Amino acid sequence: MIFCGNCEKRNGKIFLPYLKKYFCNACFIKIMRKRINRNIKHYKMLNNKKISFIFDGSAPSFVCFFHIFNLLGSRKDTSFTLLSTKKALKVAKEISKKYGVMVKEIKNLKLRKTKETIVLNDCLEDTCEKLIIAFAEKKLSLINEIKPRNGNLVRPLFNIPIKEIETLARLKNYNFLKYQQKNIYLNKINKVEEMRPGAKFSLVNLFESLF
Repeated sequence: MIFCGNCEKRNGKIFLPYLKKYFCNACFIKIMRKRINRNIKHYKMLNNKKISFIFDGSAPSFVCFFHIFNLLGSRKDTSFTLLSTKKALKVAKEISKKYGVMVKEIKNLKLRKTKETIVLNDCLEDTCEKLIIAFAEKKLSLINEIKPRNGNLVRPLFNIPIKEIETLARLKNYNFLKYQQKNIYLNKINKVEEMRPGAKFSLVNLFESLF
């Protein structure tokens, strides 16, 4: 039996290669909670009483909603809206009924400056992908789409790997849809990550240090 690298008491089931440690389920959940809270606090992401979530049924969309709802859901002066894609609308309505939040179907997502905070689902892989495209294809306008906070648009999971987000979602019993890889550049950086665990973090940390 391999003991958890954090509590050193329970069975370590989840391996994080860049830390070279195994963690038990409970400690892994605590670590994820702290990392998301750090992002929210550091970038002052939730200074608004109207919060909307892009909800596409993916693990990041579940994690973003339930993490923030658990933080702020007891506040009577804060409203929550799920901006749901068509394929996730049924699940969004079930969440709405159970937790008393609003639902709006989105067909053509156009992110613009509004009075509400809009929570996006970008994970570490999305951030790396956009960074590579921005420089490799000289599309520097994408830089604004990578910032953890850009006006009313916030990305609480921007530096968290999709595998860890999906692991958290499974532990929480969320019935999520599989993450869809979007660009060929990500295949290359995934190969680098296999050889040098932590490469994705290094790339995003370098970008983060500029802002």
